[in-house]
Amino acid sequence: MANHSKPQTDLLPGAVHEEMFVQSFIEKARRERALVLMKTPAKRHELTGKLAHLNWLDERYATQVPASVAHTSDELVALLKRNGAGQYAWVISEDKTLDGRQLPLDEAMKTIWGICQFTALSCIPGKLAFVRGESMKSEYLLQHP
Repeated sequence: MANHSKPQTDLLPGAVHEEMFVQSFIEKARRERALVLMKTPAKRHELTGKLAHLNWLDERYATQVPASVAHTSDELVALLKRNGAGQYAWVISEDKTLDGRQLPLDEAMKTIWGICQFTALSCIPGKLAFVRGESMKSEYLLQHP
């Protein structure tokens, strides 16, 4: 009997999430540099700093999430789940207490709700992520075909 359930992507290693995030959602000309920064602990903050203002994101795959679509953390989690997210997300963040951690998606979203620091929640490596920038109204759904 074939198993037709969706593939298990929730508990993949963080390195997979991070590399695929860069390969799929960072502008092509900046990918190599972004990977170096991502993998170098002493320089990782440089990358999250660049991303805080949503610089370096490949806009082709970013859709702003207006308040009319989702304006609470629960609504954002529901939006991600409708697009295939599982129970967990890998966190890339300016907040060092969150960065490089795998958290339940709802917990991660509630934790970043209302903070003004860059945070990306990678839900499906290279395919689905949520990004919150530093400024107000800077919430984006990232989807790559």
